[in-house]
Amino acid sequence: KMRLIIERNRYKNIPMSFKHFQERKNLQTNQSPRQRLITFRGTEAVSKNIWEAILTKNQTFSPEMIPMNVSMGRNKNNLNNKFKTPPPGPSGNIELLKIPTFFHLTPDAIDEHCKDMKELCTPWPENLPTLEMKTIYTTYLYAGPNFKYEDSQRVTVTIRMS
Repeated sequence: KMRLIIERNRYKNIPMSFKHFQERKNLQTNQSPRQRLITFRGTEAVSKNIWEAILTKNQTFSPEMIPMNVSMGRNKNNLNNKFKTPPPGPSGNIELLKIPTFFHLTPDAIDEHCKDMKELCTPWPENLPTLEMKTIYTTYLYAGPNFKYEDSQRVTVTIRMS
């Protein structure tokens, strides 16, 4: 019980009921409690359309969080396309880790972000027809699975005030 409470507190943003978790626990006894919880989180998100609660930013593909049949790459025995075999599935697929996913940008999530930002917006000043602005940024190519490369997060915005 203590481990379940700790795992449940880790993902406290996700609405879940203990009864459904116990039913899934009885069905899948060969998985660890964390694997069962992650699998439950993904299917719950698809059924209730709450992707933004689980996927808050662009991140690598995870078949436990995104329960879709996504495939990419080739099988090891089919490198020269001799056989007509389907590509490998989503679980344990290295090719899917190389690209970011944008499942966090659902239309509902974008609308919610716009509503939150609308409160902070003010009307444009009438006596100011244009605003001269200069943006400086650098594009980096990064071949790792982590998207938090520090240098790619820096953007300089210069606004001329006079």
